[in-house]
Amino acid sequence: MKGHRFAVLILVLFILSALVQGADEAKGAEAKKKQPVLVLLYSRFDDHINIGVGEDRLFRLLNLVEKLRKEYPSYPISVSCEFSGTFAEELTKTPTGRGYIDRLKKLADTGAVYLGYVGENEPTYRNRPKVLLTKQMTAEQRWLEQTNAAESFLNDFKDPLTGEPTRGRPGGLLEMRKTFGDPVILGTFAPKLGGEAPYFHELRRMNLQPIVPGFPDPYFTMNIHGYRVSAVEVGSKSMVPVPEASSELFWDTNFLRASFTSTNDIRQFKADEGKEALTKLIEKLDRSRVRLLQIEVVGYSRYLSKWPDGTPKLHPLVWAYDHPEAAEIPNGIRAFLGINDIEKSYASEQEVLRWLLTDFLPANVGSKVVNPKELLKMAKTPVDTDVSAKTLKEAADDWIARNKKEINMSPTYVQAGGTYFSAADLFQLLANSLAVSAQGKKPPEKLRLTHIYGPILLEDPESTTPKAVVTAAEVARVAATLTSKLNDRTWRPVPWNAVPSKIEIAGQHVNPAQFLALMVEAYLAPSQDTPIKLRYLLPLTVPGYLFPRQNETRDGGHIWTLRPAVLTLE
Repeated sequence: MKGHRFAVLILVLFILSALVQGADEAKGAEAKKKQPVLVLLYSRFDDHINIGVGEDRLFRLLNLVEKLRKEYPSYPISVSCEFSGTFAEELTKTPTGRGYIDRLKKLADTGAVYLGYVGENEPTYRNRPKVLLTKQMTAEQRWLEQTNAAESFLNDFKDPLTGEPTRGRPGGLLEMRKTFGDPVILGTFAPKLGGEAPYFHELRRMNLQPIVPGFPDPYFTMNIHGYRVSAVEVGSKSMVPVPEASSELFWDTNFLRASFTSTNDIRQFKADEGKEALTKLIEKLDRSRVRLLQIEVVGYSRYLSKWPDGTPKLHPLVWAYDHPEAAEIPNGIRAFLGINDIEKSYASEQEVLRWLLTDFLPANVGSKVVNPKELLKMAKTPVDTDVSAKTLKEAADDWIARNKKEINMSPTYVQAGGTYFSAADLFQLLANSLAVSAQGKKPPEKLRLTHIYGPILLEDPESTTPKAVVTAAEVARVAATLTSKLNDRTWRPVPWNAVPSKIEIAGQHVNPAQFLALMVEAYLAPSQDTPIKLRYLLPLTVPGYLFPRQNETRDGGHIWTLRPAVLTLE
């Protein structure tokens, strides 16, 4: 099994290198033009034990934002402020904290700050909702187990020190919403890389549509020490078909993801690193495509004593969660820096922000500080739009063309009419069109694309050398049996509007990639009697083998929903 996976990975890298090279060549002269750098400023507040540090940071942050917006009206900055539920609750307990809440809400009304949630340090690292998956579970049982854990993590109160949950009492994201209102940005909130789809499902239940930054790289408190490897870089570049797309932005389960890092030339940046560090980073950026640079301002880590590699010598929350009986760090242990070092970090930060506003942005047309709502507005999505029959034919043709470059795998996305569709999007559109054909009617002139999930479980083909041959009419008949669920957006613990994990046709169970191939050929077939051969196709699309994950590959059906985020630039 390991040898098979290694062989698949080598094959995927070979395919992707060709795809990336082709995409780069296609960009031509336009790719040589320097594309904008979009800057997203953010700050996270989640140490509910040392609340005084948080209040000091809030005082400095709010004054900084107001000052810079007054001094630089042509480049009004805004900062995304993300709060854990536990920190938000602590703020409500004192007059000072409630004063900051009121001030934050007023600044949010003016667009100076944008309020969000972060679950990175919600109590505790060890005591979080457990997902117990077994090989004997059905696809529905596996999904439900993950969704139940997501619901508990996002909604339940946890003891601030032990993490023991109390169902029925608000905590986590629910507490943040109670204090600040609906979040427009969500920092780290899922316990595992690659396991976010059930959490997205819960967010949709709450009717939330925030942008979703990725995991920190590295993510020390959860023992993830970095994942910027060549495979990830190749995979990221494959998601950038045009210069107006960014390798840091992409659609996943119809949520806009914003990665801290995609390639080796970009990373999470902390404003207190100083002007020289920022100028070096920007100088090395590949600007043949739009770049999103996330800069942390008034960050928590500047208060902590660190090792040379930037790791905190002792993270206060690690101490608190390991010593719930005495959560505050003893006086003899120097976890926090002295006031002089902290003031130096703030001086460095001010220099960085002033350079950004006085030098870099004016000299780089199109570059600007952006906010979460603005990014959502800029990023194009085909969901909830009408797709013409002409566009659908172009999409099917493009699937054929791309599939020739990808051995035994479905393309991740297709392009038609200037729009990008995920594999899941194409599955829904083709099934709906073929369902009409199955009734003996002419294919519809247009179809509505609605939200659809990827498969809740991925399964390998039953046979490596399938022999079955079916007609286009039989494919249309089977497609018609799928559409009632594919189009049902009613929220359920296990969604109906998901690409099926397996489909029965010609007496065989085929995976969704195999059935998508059948639908593409049936849609393009000259007649209903056209014979179509069942093909061997792996269930994952290419990025599923390259992007970092900690969950099992078969739970990675969200890969089917990936599509580029092409931006509308001014």
